[in-house]
Amino acid sequence: MVVRGHQDVRPVGVCPDGPHVLRVSAADPDSCLATAGTLAAVIRSGESPAVADIAHTLRQGRDDRAYRLATVGTSPGELAAGLEGVGEHTVEGWHKPGSETLLMMPGQGSDLLPTARALYGWETVFTSALDRLWTSARTIAPSLPDLSTALAPTAADDAAADLALAHCLHTAVLLALTEQLTARGLRVDRLVGYSLGEYAAAAAADVISEEDALRLVLGRVGILRDAPAGAMIAVRLPSDAVAKLVPEDLATCAVTLGTGRSVMSLAAAALERVTSLLADAGVPHRVLEPALPYHSSLLAGAASAFAPIADAVPVRPGSARLVTTAAGRDSLGAGYWSAHLAGPPT
Repeated sequence: MVVRGHQDVRPVGVCPDGPHVLRVSAADPDSCLATAGTLAAVIRSGESPAVADIAHTLRQGRDDRAYRLATVGTSPGELAAGLEGVGEHTVEGWHKPGSETLLMMPGQGSDLLPTARALYGWETVFTSALDRLWTSARTIAPSLPDLSTALAPTAADDAAADLALAHCLHTAVLLALTEQLTARGLRVDRLVGYSLGEYAAAAAADVISEEDALRLVLGRVGILRDAPAGAMIAVRLPSDAVAKLVPEDLATCAVTLGTGRSVMSLAAAALERVTSLLADAGVPHRVLEPALPYHSSLLAGAASAFAPIADAVPVRPGSARLVTTAAGRDSLGAGYWSAHLAGPPT
C-alpha cells in the first residue's frame, strides 16, 4: 500500500491535531490485516505523511471493501498500535452489503449541555458550527442570551425555566454535533429524530434549512407557552399494560421506548392520581421534566395554532434521508409538524 501526500483541499475546520480515524478495508480479513500492518509500519518509520493527511486519503481516496478495520487515535504511535490490533479504540468486522448508517437524534430529555461545553472551543468544526447556528437563532429571537451565557454551568437552571433557550440550544447542539461527526468521517445514510430531535434531523437531512429548523422550534415554544399544563411519566411497562392499569381518561401512552418501557402523557390535574395508581401497583416510574403533555391529544389546540407557522416553512424535495416519525405520515408537508406535536411518534 502506498500512502503519499495530497493537495490540501480539505474544508476549513479539519483539525490536524486529532484525534483521527484511520479506516482500511479489503476483500477478506487476511488481506485487511496485512494492509493495516503495512500502513502501521509506514507510520512507525517516521517518514510517512502527517497522520491528518493519511486519514484524509483513507477517507476520500478509496472505495470501502467488505472487511474493515478502523482505529481512533491522536499520535502516530497510538494509531500504529491500533492498526496492529492492540489499540484501545479499534474495531474490525464484515460490512453487511446494503446496510446503512442511521443517525438518531435524541429529544429534550437528553442533557446535551455537558457535551457542548466539552467540545466548544476544543473541536474547531463543532465550535464554528455552533457559533453560526447560535447567531442565526439570536437573529430570529434576539432575547436569547449570548452563547457563552447559554453554555455556562448555571444555564441548566435557566434552560429548565426557559423553553426557548432549552429547545433552541438543544437543536443547535445536535446540528453542530452532526457536522463534527461528518468531519470525523462518519457517513450518514439516514437520519431520525425523537420528538424535539426531529427538527434537527430534518435540517441535517437537508429537508428544511437550519434557519427554518430553529424558526420552527422557536415558533413551537411560543405556542406551547399558552398550552395547558400537563406531565409525562416514564413507566417500566409496555403500552398495553399501561392501558389496562391507567384509565384512558387519566392518561394515554404517548411514546413506546422499547420492550417494557413507555411514556404516558396526562393533564396536570391527573398527575397525583396516576402516580398513586403506579405506586400502588409497584410499577417503577419517573415524572419527566417537561410540564407539558407532548405527543397527546391534550395538545390538539396548540397543534392547530402551530400549523400555520409550520406549514409556511418550505420543504426541499427529493431527500429520502429523513425517517419521519409522525404516525401515518411518510414525508414532511402540510400538517406534518402539528401532527408530530399532538400525536404519538411511530
